[in-house]
Amino acid sequence: MDIPLVFADNAFYRQLNHAEQLEVLQKQMALPCDQWPAEVDIEVCGEDAFNVDRRGWQADAFSHFVLPAGTDSVACEVAFSDVLRYLSERYWVEPDCEKAARMAVFITCRVWSCGVLCCPLSRTSRSRLYWWRPP
Repeated sequence: MDIPLVFADNAFYRQLNHAEQLEVLQKQMALPCDQWPAEVDIEVCGEDAFNVDRRGWQADAFSHFVLPAGTDSVACEVAFSDVLRYLSERYWVEPDCEKAARMAVFITCRVWSCGVLCCPLSRTSRSRLYWWRPP
């Protein structure tokens, strides 16, 4: 997929109202929101920075980065900066909340890398998280 198209999709998503965003997220997760896994309802510091319920932005990142990794490969590498950039393109973050958004995304990614869903494989830096999913 090419970068301008992704940016346009994210800009369009940002303009949707809450109900329309929820509809998109339910399609991405392939589940109605009342059946989403606990991995997209993690209480973290700074979670309000995206101006939506944490389940929304966490499901968005989870369905974009984690779910595809489970079908394409056994090992997955996700850069924290990629997750933050993706979410920042899709949700409005006030300038004074940028640090909180960074913290929320970092903690969420750390939980995903150590959670029930996946087992840690290695961490080579603070900004990259790796995990292995049992086949």
